[in-house]
Order: sequence, then C-alpha cells, then structure tokens
Amino acid sequence: MKRVLLRLETESILPLDLEPLSTAVTRAPSLEALRRVQLWQGRRRVALGKLFQVGATKHDVDLELRKAKPFLQRVGAGLKSGRFLVHGDVGDYCGRGMSGGELLLRGSAGHGAGLEMQGGLLRIQGDCGDSLGGAAPGRQTGMQGGLILLRGSCGARAGEYMRRGLVVIQGDCGDCCALGMHAGTLAVLGKSGRMPGRRMRRGTLFLARAPRGTPPGFAFCASLEIGYLRLLRRHLNRLQRGLGAALIPEPPRVHRYMGDLVGLGKAELLVPLPSGDRTDG
Repeated sequence: MKRVLLRLETESILPLDLEPLSTAVTRAPSLEALRRVQLWQGRRRVALGKLFQVGATKHDVDLELRKAKPFLQRVGAGLKSGRFLVHGDVGDYCGRGMSGGELLLRGSAGHGAGLEMQGGLLRIQGDCGDSLGGAAPGRQTGMQGGLILLRGSCGARAGEYMRRGLVVIQGDCGDCCALGMHAGTLAVLGKSGRMPGRRMRRGTLFLARAPRGTPPGFAFCASLEIGYLRLLRRHLNRLQRGLGAALIPEPPRVHRYMGDLVGLGKAELLVPLPSGDRTDG
C-alpha cells in the first residue's frame, strides 16, 4: 500500500515508538488494517487509529506524516524500502538501522539519528542531537552504509565507530566527530568541536573549516590536489544543488593529515587550502 497520510491528533508526555510503521505501511492490505497496527506508548500498546488520522496523501511517497512532535521516537527505524516524508520535529533514533529506502525529515531530530544505519538515504532539514550515524551505547559498530544529509547542526560524536557510508553535516558539529571511525567519509561544512578524529583508524574526515589547531594524534602529511574529491563534489551536487560546490573547492586542493597515530594511523583528515596557497607539487 502506498501514499498513506498520517496526521497526529494527540499530545503525550510518554514516548511513542513508530518503528512498526517502517514495515506496516507496505504490508497492511488496507487503511483499516493500518489503523489497527499496535504501537508502544510508554509501557502500554495502543492502536495507531486512536492517535492518528489515517488517509491518503497526494505526494508520491509511501508515507506522509504531518504534525510530528518530539515524543515520536524511532521514526523510520528499520526502514528497508519506500519513501517516508515527515513534517515537524521528532524524537530520538529516527532512521536507526535503516537498510534501504528514503526518509526525509522536514524538521529536527533528537539523539541517535541514523544510528547503526546500513543503507538508504536519510535527509534532515533541521538540527539533530548526539551520535548522528554513530553507535549505540556500549557498542563499537556505527553506521555501516547509506547516506545522511544534515542541513543543520548536530551534537557530539557524529560518525562514532563509523564503518562505511557518507555523512554530510552542513552546519556545525559537536565534539569528537568521527570518534573511533573505521571507514567511510564524514564531511562538515561548518565549525567542528574539540578533538575531531579522535582514535580514528581508517576513513576520511573532511573539515571545510580548519579546526582550532591540529587534532592530537594527527601529523601533517602534504598539501596536494586530490582527484577523487571532484567525484564527491559532483555526487553531492546531484543530491542537493550547490552542496558539493559549497563543501569542496575547485580545484580540490587540501592539507592532508594522517592519524590517529596512537592507533592504526591510516585515517586522513582533509582541510581545504586557503585561497592562494600552493600545493607541494
């Protein structure tokens, strides 16, 4: 079933878990069956139809959710296919464990957006909290694939223990971004907090604005022009007009640092050269 419209019609001080919708929307044979889907609200189960007005949307999406509120948790968590469109702010763990599909949030999210994501596309037009594309507490496996585009700013530990995929943060980023990263690419257009790249093993951390001093554990390698950044620039421009051009200069000349030298030391930190600087070549 496609083109479902849900309009929230209640307020709550208890969290409401919307993860079941990630599969129910495509599996429910009718709108009436969808109204009977059970959701966890705090410690009790409640039928979806008692909380939402259920109808059909005019947008070409599988699910459109209107009037979202921060007490809505795990929106789009476990999504495997389809397109979800959400209007408003949501709570924690939106897009957690996504393996496919597309989730567009026209608002802000709480902590753990895209946590342990494996595939798909997560777009957030507002801000979000800590651990964007990161790992769950006590685990050392973060994002393993997919793409996250954040138009606003985020909290600490974005890309924590990331292993694959791409995260682009257009605003500012909190402390310890790319903490323990194993692979993948994390790019920050705004300012970064303290200790970016701490305990990185592999992967790429691209900071469009130079951090306040060389991060501990990283050593200057070279100033050079990197060809693959042109491919990334074009890819981002296709996803969002002007995004690649705003993030990556042309030509793509950067200062390259290697680290974290207290560990494996095979990760790279890239910072664009100031205008007029020359590369080593």
